[in-house]
Amino acid sequence: MFTNLINIIDSGFMPNNSKDENEINFIFHAHLPENIDKIGQPVVLGDGEELGFWEQSNIKLHRPFPQNPTYWRSDSINISLSIFVEGYEIQYKYAISESEERNVLEGNSNRENRTLDILRNNQFGIWKNTYDLPNRFRLFPNSIRDFAFVDYIYNSIKANNLKDKVMEYINIY
Repeated sequence: MFTNLINIIDSGFMPNNSKDENEINFIFHAHLPENIDKIGQPVVLGDGEELGFWEQSNIKLHRPFPQNPTYWRSDSINISLSIFVEGYEIQYKYAISESEERNVLEGNSNRENRTLDILRNNQFGIWKNTYDLPNRFRLFPNSIRDFAFVDYIYNSIKANNLKDKVMEYINIY
């Protein structure tokens, strides 16, 4: 993965690069259990300062479309290239911040961590159920009835990015 990043930097192309040449721009998209916000604030936690060092997130998720009750999205976030060290993959999880002291992470172990895909600005994911929440806050992929990820990609197609958006669609899951 690191070799791919070096090749991208050397070629002068960074996907949706931020104004600062030393950062990459990302947006996190997630399907979370319906009414999960009754427990706390959905966030992204992970490695590095921008992802809160697994403790306190700087990346809050919000529901942009009321008609999609399980679709949550972050604002655009810039992550410093300095976090990308050779041979090291950035790990993260979706979480629910119940308070400043307590976060409920998705999944049930570190083996369920997600890896930041540095070649994609949009990070798509479906909540991984955890035993730390009541059963009513479980999400099963076959129960998702909307196409929010597909709609987002479709609505972001421009004359100059069709190929990139087709590739993004292919790599949603």
